[in-house]
Amino acid sequence: MGALICLPAELVGLIVSFLPNRDIKNLRLTCPTLGQMAQLRLSRVFLSANPLNIEVFRAIADHEEFRHNIVEIIWDDARLIEHAPERRLDLLDADGQFSRDQRWSSFRSGLLKSALTAASSDLKHFNLQINVNYEKARHFNWPPDHPFDPEDFVPLKTILPTISEKWKKLQHFGLSGLLVRGDELLSVLADLPASIRSVELSHLEFLDRNPNAYHDLLVGIRDTLRWGEREVHKRPVLTVHHKGENSFNMLYSCYDKAVNDFVYHGGLDPFRRLIIHQPIPYRLINPFDTNSNPNAPLETLE
Repeated sequence: MGALICLPAELVGLIVSFLPNRDIKNLRLTCPTLGQMAQLRLSRVFLSANPLNIEVFRAIADHEEFRHNIVEIIWDDARLIEHAPERRLDLLDADGQFSRDQRWSSFRSGLLKSALTAASSDLKHFNLQINVNYEKARHFNWPPDHPFDPEDFVPLKTILPTISEKWKKLQHFGLSGLLVRGDELLSVLADLPASIRSVELSHLEFLDRNPNAYHDLLVGIRDTLRWGEREVHKRPVLTVHHKGENSFNMLYSCYDKAVNDFVYHGGLDPFRRLIIHQPIPYRLINPFDTNSNPNAPLETLE
């Protein structure tokens, strides 16, 4: 090993680049010098709902070299993906199953919030998506307008850090498939930094089952947050996809243009009760139809 440590650091790095991580680990154990010169190639980190693993996450996030190389973090029942240098973070619960026994323990424990708090302050894209059929979690004897079980509700403050303080460069914020409370969600949106340029609020369910919840949310964005008073190029572009009343149907409606018209241009309420022969304010999307294009332009509302 004496000859190896006498080589220039750049050459040692080139040699090490051809080794698998298990051999690099062994090489690092041979002497302190190689422990410093032979750096592990960490691109993926596995975490579980264990406080010790959160400490590992923090250590990596604080490491000047490792934190720039991580491109995938797999934690508990969710996946976080961060791409440098764009600083993109997507959290996805992809299995779509709801367990009444778990009661969102991975969210309620505060471990996810700790992990997000430890994420880079340079984060520019954040998206949290949950694929859960809340209707299946409801008691079969409950009427359709019965509120959701409060035990199925996890406050956003339990999941998210204080965004305006932690992610001051954030440009995209997205929530999809969550059970939310309208007033709390509006508070989260009010906390977004001025750098925000796009917001997705898709397939949300509201705790009180208020049929006008989406309408009230858009009115809050327009009249309380006053995003329409910002310079045109600084207004967050809104994305809203919604399955409507039939949550068992895989079809969903794309309201993107309609909600932006309503919030920024005085357009009609996209969630109003439609009158016969009146143009619909959305485009129906079939995710299994290869000819269906959710990005196709929507006709201007009259």
